[in-house]
Amino acid sequence: MDEQAANAFHQRLNQWIASQGFWFQLRHSLSGGGNWSSTIFHLLGLTVRIGIVLAIVLVGFGIFLMKRVDTEHFVEGIEDSMVDRLGAQAAEVSGFKKSGSDASIHRLGLVGSDQSFFRTLDARNLHFHMGLLDGMVGQWVAGTAEANTLDVEWRSGLSNDEDATAVAKQLFEMPETVGLQGLKVAKARFTWGYQERAFGGIEGSHLTAIRSGQSWRLNFQGGTFSQNWLRGLEIKELVIVVSPDGLLVERGKLVSGEGSIEFQDVAVKGAEQPRPSGRLILTHVPVASLLPANARTMVSGQVSGELTLGGSTNSSDGVTMEGTLTVGGSDRLMVHDDFRVFESLSVVDFFRSYRRVDFSVGSFHIRTGGGELKVDEIKLESKGAMTLDGEVTVRRPTQREIEKLIGASPTDMAVGFSPLGTRSSGTDSADVSLKSAGKAANEDDELMTEEGGAEAENSDFYNELDEARRLRRDAMERARDLYFFAGEVRLGLEENALERSEILRKRYPLDEATRRVFLKVPLDGGLNDIGVAKAEELIDALQ
Repeated sequence: MDEQAANAFHQRLNQWIASQGFWFQLRHSLSGGGNWSSTIFHLLGLTVRIGIVLAIVLVGFGIFLMKRVDTEHFVEGIEDSMVDRLGAQAAEVSGFKKSGSDASIHRLGLVGSDQSFFRTLDARNLHFHMGLLDGMVGQWVAGTAEANTLDVEWRSGLSNDEDATAVAKQLFEMPETVGLQGLKVAKARFTWGYQERAFGGIEGSHLTAIRSGQSWRLNFQGGTFSQNWLRGLEIKELVIVVSPDGLLVERGKLVSGEGSIEFQDVAVKGAEQPRPSGRLILTHVPVASLLPANARTMVSGQVSGELTLGGSTNSSDGVTMEGTLTVGGSDRLMVHDDFRVFESLSVVDFFRSYRRVDFSVGSFHIRTGGGELKVDEIKLESKGAMTLDGEVTVRRPTQREIEKLIGASPTDMAVGFSPLGTRSSGTDSADVSLKSAGKAANEDDELMTEEGGAEAENSDFYNELDEARRLRRDAMERARDLYFFAGEVRLGLEENALERSEILRKRYPLDEATRRVFLKVPLDGGLNDIGVAKAEELIDALQ
């Protein structure tokens, strides 16, 4: 056989051996059918082919890991996990994105159930850490999450021990598959209280929440705080520790103008009936922070004192505050002639003006609870003008009175929620559904379009969520600004205050013991009604 034919034969033989597979080639080489150089050549070629196959598999798996977060199945898995873990009635995740080790959710909406710590929860532009294999193997270490806004309607109390256990698990037991160290929110809004007498909230505050064991440490900076008759107080500092044992205010200071309110030993205990305790120390607090907006033209000034907390956010009394407030030193309580009796006294009295009466000495006791503000033990003095004593109760209107005044009841306005197109636990809401929810005015419109996530939102779900919350809050605010007076105060005028009218001098004789003329003024009805009858009586006497 010549050399050319031999080479052709060996070439065809090698091709046939190569086609027989790895193990045949290995046995052939080791049995002497091939030399070592041939064996190494075959092994190297096979290794290269295996490497190429593995590379293709790894690239494909990597693409799968990166693209899996873009699938509807992945987002639905997150929604289902939240429904199960947080006992939610419905969940909606919009605009989930991942870039490198960072992930974001444009908007997250949750509707709570009886076994949730929230009624509704809405977070926007949420950012957190997410590794390539997170959510598949091992623990997902999310680190400290950050959000532009967080809006939570907290449940005021729980119905039974079972619900309390479920809520404690949600708040204080982190799943083994998720590691969340904390949360930072640029603009947080928390509200609580199922009715206007217990309604309170924190608005527009920067929140830093740090997890420590089973506890959460919440640090609020800026924004405003409201509770009961306290309205819109600026948060200077508010540090709260929330644990399975309850809520403790470590440090708290609210400011209004040059005045301040400090928290001392304030805590909230209990799950079914959360009961606050502790004291609020008021120093030079403007009374405008204690009054509805439409009453501020009638009364102004500053007061100081101490209030003790009580009641419950889940009771008919709501959160109660009780204590004595004083005027004196730099504190003044000023009553303006929007109080119609003072307007009439300015006409009757030759010697004085009652356009504004400054009470610079005295005190009064207050108690809030059950939708009422009771002011008694009033002992105030305006030097050279009058004294004032008596008691008055400022109460919330009844359901029928509210319906007469605003045309709808808070119960009707405090609508519920019916999830549309969401991941649901399968339980039906007992609340009334908004059948046609209009688009609510959105104060954070610029955040809605950030990162192009708005177009991916479930508009039906979020419009209904926004509208339901807005209507509840508007109804609460309207109810809080509706109130009626019942009581009587006594004005002790200077002895010559009624010199102009003989009729009035006879009707209100001088008290020899105090050398004052006393007028009893009933305070009944709405703000625009109080004192009107007495004011008209004084003017009629001049005619």
